[in-house]
Amino acid sequence: MKLGAPGRRELISIGAILAFGLTLRIESLAAIAGSPLRPDAVVYRHLAMTLPSPYETGIREPGWPWLVRAWFTVFGSSEAALRTSTVMLSTALIGLVWWAGRQLSGRPSIGLIASLFVAWSDALVRQSPSGLRLEAWSIALVSFGYVAFARAWNPRRTSMLLAISGAAVMLINLASITAVVPLIAYAAWRGRLGLRRATLIYAVVLAVLVPHWTHEQNAYGDPFHSTNVHAVFYRNHEFVRSGHRCDGCPTPAQYALNAYAGRPVTWIGYIFGLHTPRVVVSRFAHGFEQMFVTENPIFRRARGWVVRLLWLVGVAVLLTRRQREVLLLPVLALGGTAFVVPLRPFDWRVVFDVTPMMYLVAAVGVAAITDALRRAVRQIRAG
Repeated sequence: MKLGAPGRRELISIGAILAFGLTLRIESLAAIAGSPLRPDAVVYRHLAMTLPSPYETGIREPGWPWLVRAWFTVFGSSEAALRTSTVMLSTALIGLVWWAGRQLSGRPSIGLIASLFVAWSDALVRQSPSGLRLEAWSIALVSFGYVAFARAWNPRRTSMLLAISGAAVMLINLASITAVVPLIAYAAWRGRLGLRRATLIYAVVLAVLVPHWTHEQNAYGDPFHSTNVHAVFYRNHEFVRSGHRCDGCPTPAQYALNAYAGRPVTWIGYIFGLHTPRVVVSRFAHGFEQMFVTENPIFRRARGWVVRLLWLVGVAVLLTRRQREVLLLPVLALGGTAFVVPLRPFDWRVVFDVTPMMYLVAAVGVAAITDALRRAVRQIRAG
């Protein structure tokens, strides 16, 4: 449902939530002042400072180095500038979740509740000054999901926005292909965009990505090296770290020097080539269960049990409504990564992009519980 412009009370509310979220993130930034950047952030900073051409970004997708380069042009290239960029993006994510929540649900209160969850999230606050691509990735993915599920525009504008947002997501993290490709098809079908427009959307996304794939092929012999390199990491993490051997695995000594050592492998080769069908099914099931029910950091920190309850209530409510399609985004965005979620230790930053949509669903749970309580009170008073 498309809502009108926000009223004064709603604007004051979201303004207060944004201020609250920014304050928490500035405190998080101040708490790590003087600490060295994480290795990945060091790499991104170096790429942004030395970018020889738009697509020469090593084993990284080019989207985040481009954004960092633009930020550095205005604010300088210091470590503090990089950290500040992700603090500001994390704050912008609060506003985006508010807007997407109110528009997709048709209820301003759901947008405000979801934005408060994002603003107050300990996991997102702690991550905000890291200087990594995670906040930009989440913004791109939520924007893409909003465009895919909204019923607010004519076919021409919807097609244009799908192409732009879909390309942006994959330029930041190619792993999101599991969400972008099927949801473009779904949005085209549901919005009756037609085969011609759907083909054009895919063509635009491909045109933006082909130079990256060409660079990866020329430099590493694999057009999808920027995402498949992580399959090498997880293969080694699973087998060598635990003392087992596998086809293509490095020796323990080689692994100790380089976590990415050994023969190259694709995600398909790692998942389906090194595991039996039974293990594949079991691991995927376990990964989705840990992500969406038990082990997600947003469930394990302070107030985590409340978030888990509200998330599960929100899922149950959405499954009975037309807006159930919103659940497709977190499930598809997790995609093949679900296979490695059960590995320990696991870096939950890998699935950071899914978190904002989970908070939006939890906000639906809050609204459902509140509505039920109001009905109960009315019945008691009427009885």
